[in-house]
Amino acid sequence: MNWADTTILAVFFFSTIIGLVQGFIKEVLSLLAWLIAMAIAISFLSIFDEILYKSIPYSDLRLGIAFSGILLVSLALLHWMNDLIIQSVGEIPPTFFEHFLGSLLGLARANVVILAFVLLAGLTQIPHWNSWQQSVLIPFFQTTALILRNQLPISIASQFNFEPLSAYRPYVP
Repeated sequence: MNWADTTILAVFFFSTIIGLVQGFIKEVLSLLAWLIAMAIAISFLSIFDEILYKSIPYSDLRLGIAFSGILLVSLALLHWMNDLIIQSVGEIPPTFFEHFLGSLLGLARANVVILAFVLLAGLTQIPHWNSWQQSVLIPFFQTTALILRNQLPISIASQFNFEPLSAYRPYVP
């Protein structure tokens, strides 16, 4: 295990603890927010790539800014909506079982968060680092990232690269 694996385990640990503290209902809303934000970011990535085309000449930087910007704005709006929902229903203290279910959903949220970072890393040189190549946990997320990459238009999907330098071949469906 290296620093990448340790970081992934830390994300799992802290997300599980947060889920345990918040309980089931808040974690369901949080997980839905992350999933919807990821779907929005992937869906609108090509549109924002075109908008930023003249401003940012480097395609990997442009895609990274577009993806992370859409993701962060979507998350902020969705978490604000979640707070409104919770305030309108009223704060109900979670039971032990709801805390337990919240911790399980915290694990699910950790998967989505790590997947978002793996996708962003595919736009950089990070997948070529030795620590990335030697990681035990990253390949599980990389497989899902490749599936999501295949949902993007070819011009954008070709910018994501997860192979080592010696095996690099541009993405062609």
